[in-house]
Amino acid sequence: MIETIRAKLREKYNQFIEKYGFLNSAKNKRIILQDSLGFQICASLETKVSEKTWIPSDILVRSRKSTIETISTDNCAEALSWVLGTWGIVDINKIAEITSKDENEVITELSELICWNPIDNCWNTQDKWASGNVYTKMKETEKILEELKKDTEKVEPEEKYTVPMGKYTQPRP
Repeated sequence: MIETIRAKLREKYNQFIEKYGFLNSAKNKRIILQDSLGFQICASLETKVSEKTWIPSDILVRSRKSTIETISTDNCAEALSWVLGTWGIVDINKIAEITSKDENEVITELSELICWNPIDNCWNTQDKWASGNVYTKMKETEKILEELKKDTEKVEPEEKYTVPMGKYTQPRP
């Protein structure tokens, strides 16, 4: 599946450069950078070889999965750091795999660093959860909790849905 998508993307890229030249040529780059994601487009699809020569980047050529090295540690915070750096999300299963601990142990050990996000139904770092419009997030969380209580006989413990916002929302002295 992913290789089919990669092949289609590579085909579209080749068609573009045949017609308009490299994405990072001065003319194209000026136009592409007008888009809010223009920099990511230019940076992720081509690699500079020389002043005027670019080649397709890895995403157009091969999967990076085989090049990702895994770590082994019993420290959940180290594993969290590595997983965030590699995938950009809190992946409890991956952290459990790296540390050889079960999910509950990982969650307990990381309780000061992560929290459950019931809005997106995933784990977040506390700083990510506490950023943005915290008031809206708390109101949405309350609504979700109320719906869960109405819709099910057995609701997971409320602690899972409790957002530890106190230290982030308290005024500083």
